[in-house]
Amino acid sequence: MTKVTLNQFALTPIIIFILMLGSATATSDNPQNSVSWFDKGLALSELNKSDEAIKVYDRAIEINPKDSFAWISKRLALYKLKKYDKAITAYDKAIEINPKDKNAWDGKGITLIKLNKSNL
Repeated sequence: MTKVTLNQFALTPIIIFILMLGSATATSDNPQNSVSWFDKGLALSELNKSDEAIKVYDRAIEINPKDSFAWISKRLALYKLKKYDKAITAYDKAIEINPKDKNAWDGKGITLIKLNKSNL
């Protein structure tokens, strides 16, 4: 088991801040760079700002609709907001792009189970 030290814990917000600062600069300097938008979405997700992250992932997807990572990350933000139907749609898109993506299939299955439980 890995022991987390106080120093590592204290560095987490700093790392997230640096990611946000870097991605904000990258998205303003090159608004057509989908990777920068994706990175910004990851940072927002880490800050539990799922609504904002979804908008940013949508921008990354608009620039590069074949980015399965952006679709999978978007679905995680949707899942956190309990928007399971929309999360399934994002999984389906990721699977359409990369049918061999085990994580997308696994996540879709977990989300479908969650949907069934929420209907009980």
